[in-house]
Amino acid sequence: MSIFNIKKTIITSLFILVILLTSNAIFAQQEIPEEIKGLIAQGINTLESAKSSEDIDTVIEIFKKAVNTIPNYPDAHYYLGKTYSMVQGNAGRAVKELKKYLELYPNAPDNEKVMKDISQLEETIKTKRKFNLAGIELISLSDGVYVRSIYPNCPYDRLTARGGGVRIHDKIVKIGDVDVSGLSLQAVLSAIESDSQKYVNVTVERGGTLSKTFLLKNISNRYENFRDLGEDDLSEIITDSKELLLVVFGTDWDEKFKPCIPVIGSLVNTYKDKVSVITVSVNENRTIAKEYNITEVPVTLIYKNGKKIDEIKGCQGDLIKEKVNVLINK
Repeated sequence: MSIFNIKKTIITSLFILVILLTSNAIFAQQEIPEEIKGLIAQGINTLESAKSSEDIDTVIEIFKKAVNTIPNYPDAHYYLGKTYSMVQGNAGRAVKELKKYLELYPNAPDNEKVMKDISQLEETIKTKRKFNLAGIELISLSDGVYVRSIYPNCPYDRLTARGGGVRIHDKIVKIGDVDVSGLSLQAVLSAIESDSQKYVNVTVERGGTLSKTFLLKNISNRYENFRDLGEDDLSEIITDSKELLLVVFGTDWDEKFKPCIPVIGSLVNTYKDKVSVITVSVNENRTIAKEYNITEVPVTLIYKNGKKIDEIKGCQGDLIKEKVNVLINK
């Protein structure tokens, strides 16, 4: 895969690896275990041969293991960040990893290119605060951006059953009249946001032929007192939060989720600066939902000072109020 070509030489020769490490003072006194080279090689090879979204999930886990093995090894953060950037809902995580790469390797030869990547990802974070794709998750593979999944019972799921809308495995070729074949996920999301229509006309490649269909674009931030996670980094929000934080996983077209909105909104109104709320759309943040072991929705996770202190499944408004009241008045 082209984004990794420059760095692939790190694991093709021990001699080159030694040159790289000795050029970075961080590793002057630190021996790099043999397994880190194996993990990097495995991750790159898996990524270059990736044919499905599940392969990308595997790559993320490999590079996460590399980061955990050697937290101060710059390139492990680079690879993890670039892989995160290929999966919808992970721009914030990608930024975090790429910034860590530059922090550990400030004189990196690709410093300028990585800074541009970070800038584009930060624009994606801002863009996705404005809209969501109503049940669609996109992913970037080696030859373009594809529809990774369609969440059960979402508007698209019902449309697909009647033969309309995009389908799983569709490759996005055009957004309106804009050719996006070969562009990054960030560029495709930007093109969707730039289209003024709710039903965005798209051209997809399906079964070797081109078909015209559409994407449904919902406006985010419909809730006055709290916002959707979008592409932000949830772990960073949790860590940085000083007040009580409710993280609500759900889908806004789910009838079980809708009653939660007024309940949570009233809590924020009552306690104002003492409670904050983030909603996480599980269809657009599949990687994050998996990491937080979300197996059913809606579910509300309650955090205080960065630590999880409770979990409430379903829309149990009275129970959520009771828990929040107790925690606020402690």
